[in-house]
Amino acid sequence: MRTFVVLALIFFARFAHAQTCSQSGLIDYSASTAQFCDGTNYIDMKNATLGSCIGTSAGLIDYSSASYRFCDGINWYSMKGPIASSCVGTLAGTQRYTSNKMQFCDGTDWYDMFYAGAGGTVTTSGTWIIHAFTSSGTFTVRQTRTMEYLVIGGGGGGGKSTLATRSGGGGGAGGLLSGSTSVPPGTYTITVGAGGSGAAGVGDDGTEVGTLRNGVSSVFWTLTAVGGGGGAGCSAANVAGGAGTTNRGSGGGGGCTDANGGNGGSGIVIIRYVN
Repeated sequence: MRTFVVLALIFFARFAHAQTCSQSGLIDYSASTAQFCDGTNYIDMKNATLGSCIGTSAGLIDYSSASYRFCDGINWYSMKGPIASSCVGTLAGTQRYTSNKMQFCDGTDWYDMFYAGAGGTVTTSGTWIIHAFTSSGTFTVRQTRTMEYLVIGGGGGGGKSTLATRSGGGGGAGGLLSGSTSVPPGTYTITVGAGGSGAAGVGDDGTEVGTLRNGVSSVFWTLTAVGGGGGAGCSAANVAGGAGTTNRGSGGGGGCTDANGGNGGSGIVIIRYVN
């Protein structure tokens, strides 16, 4: 473990470098972000935006309001990640490199100076860092972690009835995948599947097959949760619906007397890990 006491403003020289590195604990400023070396790769320490720093030199890092921050020439960015452990008795502003992480002390607790992942809506629960995606986006992994995941596909839309004595089929639930896996550094596309549209309107009668109302699959990395099958319509002939998969968020079944089917619920992707 390396410990550094920092009492003044710091300016880290900017220079181009490869993404790999060998000097553990080295901090620099490159490609508009502050980074540290974990002995193998440079790890990005850009977290929440704090406000404008126009007029301040890009690459300036300082300790202010019990946290480190850096300026990219336009905005200040926080370098404060999750709490790691107590540092009572250690001078506020002290930095250290330990267990492949850069940390700083605010006089009470040690904080990691980065999050291992970035993207989605981020919350914490105990030691867990949770990234929730309710719409499609990207998830960036800065340092290899074992991550737990929950991937749910969009639900199928409900079918329609054109008969007073019958009802349209309910949409199938979107597929569900859960488990854990080691995820290497990289940027991954997250697809959150939309729910299938419920049957409605002229031309979408009971003779149309349910596959027209399938939910869209949700995707994280190599994991795909298939969308739910659309519900069949109901007319003079019974029509088979699209195949549903186990999960939640199915569309409501169409009612009788020419009622419309309900829309399927959209999917979700949730990823969590210990920083």
